[in-house]
Amino acid sequence: MIFSERIIRVWAVLAVSILSTAIHADSGLRFPSIAATNLAGRAVSLPGDFGAPAAVVFVAFTMKQQSDIDEWKPFVDKSRGKYASLAVWELPTIGSGYTFMRGIIENGMRSGIKNQTARESTVTLFVDAKAFAGNIGAAGLSDIAVLVVAADGRILGKAVGKPTAASEASIDAVLGAAFAAKR
Repeated sequence: MIFSERIIRVWAVLAVSILSTAIHADSGLRFPSIAATNLAGRAVSLPGDFGAPAAVVFVAFTMKQQSDIDEWKPFVDKSRGKYASLAVWELPTIGSGYTFMRGIIENGMRSGIKNQTARESTVTLFVDAKAFAGNIGAAGLSDIAVLVVAADGRILGKAVGKPTAASEASIDAVLGAAFAAKR
């Protein structure tokens, strides 16, 4: 009994270590340069328009993943209280095959997003979603990617899926370091 409890503890510590390393690792990834239009109709150049020193960027690959992004809202609100200039962006990412429906899709999204600030920080990407996911270090399209991106495009940190205590702590640590370096 004591032996099996020890093994479980060792595996638990190992799993937390691996997860923490995966989230904190400096992968050398860079957010690709993208020219697009936000839902307010303004042209944006990403990552340059994300803001400095870093922004939280949510990338969703399906409509149902919006609920995962919404679960991050308390963390985002708390982070905005700590880092006054923190920008937060949402990038619904749709396959490039749907570009011909851009107007219909974006008008539908605008009708659901009344807040002007939210419209300004929401950019629908019509790109090869699998390639884009690979470029930003996402494991696939089944979970949202939560990125901390510097204005120069360096991906400083990332998490996937719904928030957990570990993923929130990791993203907060990356933001803390980015905003401390700004001073």
